[in-house]
Amino acid sequence: THRAILSKAASQNWTVTVADIRTAFLHAPIEEDRVVIVRPPKILTTLGLVRPGTMWKLNKALYGLKESPRLWGLERDSKLKVFQHEVEIRGDKYRLSLERSWADPSAWKIIRTKIGKKTGKQEESEVVGVLCVYVDDLMITAPWEVSEGVLEGIAKIWAISKPEHLRPHEEGSVRFCGVYIVRKPNVGILIHQGPYVKELLRR
Repeated sequence: THRAILSKAASQNWTVTVADIRTAFLHAPIEEDRVVIVRPPKILTTLGLVRPGTMWKLNKALYGLKESPRLWGLERDSKLKVFQHEVEIRGDKYRLSLERSWADPSAWKIIRTKIGKKTGKQEESEVVGVLCVYVDDLMITAPWEVSEGVLEGIAKIWAISKPEHLRPHEEGSVRFCGVYIVRKPNVGILIHQGPYVKELLRR
């Protein structure tokens, strides 16, 4: 899927942007019928901040908890399903939304819908990019203005890291899911796992 999406980005001269959602698991609520009890870190007891024998009931998922990835996935996808963000591009107003791909649940089509100037009603819609998600990692392939709009909308929901961009006609590289994505002018987009292969050979 990622290869197909990057191939589309290269042919359309789209920007490739990667970022990650900070402390993602801590945003996912524990299911109501599930009770998770944990011991506070020992350092808090040592410092006298917590009484000995204290136990905590978790309200949100925690790193190291077996079900945290699943809970975070449910929370993330529920927010992306209703995602909407308005942007202005070259004087026209658009609403950006996301539609999950039926072929790959980790890929979300970015839909741009023009908003009528007089009535405020939605007009024509079109697919203008793709958002790929893997746990808390994000990769957006879209025109620059659309990519920035999606990032702005996501940043209103969760705190994200500083985005890294591969713009058309600029040379550079970013990393997504352990794969290095390299853009070279007049060549296109290349992907590799060089450091990973070298580490395997070293072992």
